[in-house]
Amino acid sequence: LKLNRLIENLSALFQKRKQLEQFLYSAEHVYTSVTRTYQKTLAADSGKGNVSDEQIRFLLDTEKIYSD
Repeated sequence: LKLNRLIENLSALFQKRKQLEQFLYSAEHVYTSVTRTYQKTLAADSGKGNVSDEQIRFLLDTEKIYSD
């Protein structure tokens, strides 16, 4: 009986936490810019590879235009 009550309380706490996390995620999504939201997923490899200087300049100019 006591164990069932503890499990119910724990389940309720997890449910509240889930709701809080969903609220915080949606608030972050609404109030932060797209650039900041996807900054980590859009981060490019810092290595030059086989990219030309013109391509690097284009990418940096484009990033400057669309960043905050």
